[in-house]
Amino acid sequence: MVTITIDFDNTLTRSCVQMAVKEWIERGIDVWILTARFDELHKHMYPINPKNDEVYKIAKDVGIERHKIIFCNMLPKANYLRGTNVLFHLDDSSVELQEILDSKIKTIPLSVFDDWKNKAENFLKI
Repeated sequence: MVTITIDFDNTLTRSCVQMAVKEWIERGIDVWILTARFDELHKHMYPINPKNDEVYKIAKDVGIERHKIIFCNMLPKANYLRGTNVLFHLDDSSVELQEILDSKIKTIPLSVFDDWKNKAENFLKI
């Protein structure tokens, strides 16, 4: 099974990404949310952290199970992706994407500002 990760803010919040995620899940792709947000245990460290209710709602709407939401607590996403079999990570943050690239892990960084849908489909066919 192919596994991919999707950033939440400014990525999965986009309706076009939500539609793609629903389609991928229907095709058997294992989709996880990987967000820089603080989890419930650490949100006190960043008082202006938005509530995670929106993350849970959109995850449910697109078909991502709650246990497949990873909160990175503002640590680099590359740290989490190291040692995984995640094919690609879709994000709006050029910093996160560059860290993934620089870390030399096998996860492919994809920018939501590029031709992400076609690139993702090409990687999923491999």
